[in-house]
Amino acid sequence: MGQTMKKCEECRGHGAVWTGHGDASHCETCGGRGHLSPDLDGPEMKWIQPDRRDKRCEDAAWYYVDGSTNTTVVRITHNGQTVDVCVDGELRIDLYQVMEGGAKYATLGTDLPRIPDKYKDDYDLAAAFDVGDLMWVDNPWFTVYVDTPTGYHPCDEVHFTLTEAIDQAFNLVGLAR
Repeated sequence: MGQTMKKCEECRGHGAVWTGHGDASHCETCGGRGHLSPDLDGPEMKWIQPDRRDKRCEDAAWYYVDGSTNTTVVRITHNGQTVDVCVDGELRIDLYQVMEGGAKYATLGTDLPRIPDKYKDDYDLAAAFDVGDLMWVDNPWFTVYVDTPTGYHPCDEVHFTLTEAIDQAFNLVGLAR
């Protein structure tokens, strides 16, 4: 019986295939998790914070740690080159409540350093900002830092989704995605 070679639907574009008969859990590259797993021949991805992209959480706000700057989310190493995808900036939001007569007041919190629990994903967050229930005071972003002989240095690009930042990190270690 021959091997079945199909594109892994969970691999987010890194071109992996899985063999066998079954679902993406047979993917040799990501195991159906949608991101690369460490292997001897390929890159090593060490998740410092949980990867929440499968829960539709791409925004840097989900990965912000209160009061921290340059918080590493994932470290990618390949062929001796190491890059970190980090959250930079601050997260501060105002939470609004509609009062009688339709006026909105930031009575539920100002300068909150985290997303309130009732918002579960990027879609909830976008909808809340669209209708004015939340307002950015400061919003974090992703920056890729490269390990060099003189220390870690940030790249010039700012990313607002984790996948974009990881794509740049892969490009920097010589693995186009």
